[in-house]
Amino acid sequence: MRGEPWTKKEEQILRESYEAGGRRFAHRMLTAAGYDRTFIAVANRAKKLKIRAQQSGKFHSGQTPWNKGKKMTQEMRDRVSHSWFKKGQKSHTAKHDGCITVRTDTSTKRKYKWIRIAKSKWKPLHRHLWEEANGAIPRGMMVVFKDGDSLNCTLDNLEMISRKEHRNRIIGDKTPAERLTDGYVRHVLRNYYDMRDEDITAEIIEVWRAKIQMEREIKKLENE
Repeated sequence: MRGEPWTKKEEQILRESYEAGGRRFAHRMLTAAGYDRTFIAVANRAKKLKIRAQQSGKFHSGQTPWNKGKKMTQEMRDRVSHSWFKKGQKSHTAKHDGCITVRTDTSTKRKYKWIRIAKSKWKPLHRHLWEEANGAIPRGMMVVFKDGDSLNCTLDNLEMISRKEHRNRIIGDKTPAERLTDGYVRHVLRNYYDMRDEDITAEIIEVWRAKIQMEREIKKLENE
């Protein structure tokens, strides 16, 4: 197809789609129709035919799509139907119920595990585990990690405390961060230095615990 003369059918698709949504949209429409034209070829042909986009490609309120009321021809259907999803077919990237993923909280930069409960319904894994074992979490209460490691989602590492108690822990010296627990040091290495769990050995945790403690002492001396 490349290097071959443009057909009237191609130019018709080019004109209609280019005027409606610009060259990128025209290129996608030609590709969907089975024509092997490069993006540059589409732009050059439109320039030669003096075709200009009527819109920026972004739909606005009240704008009528260029193909409104037009039915897809059988020829077009035969060319693109192979790429359609069949009834009941799922994407290869679709997750299943019980699937667990790791997400990063945008405000705290901490990583948490999430579990899929149902289609389009996800929940933090630590909250799900707690509720499965102990029932709903009352209002004003929260589930936290005893060792400070937000990826260590086991019941033994979870506890439910009030939000007020949580604030007191942050202000006081009872947090995993203050105690420099193994879980907290692992959290630091994983979240801020992108280290993998399999690379964080007990020896590395001890070295980094000493390093963090030393940096804290230096900072304290500088502030005196």
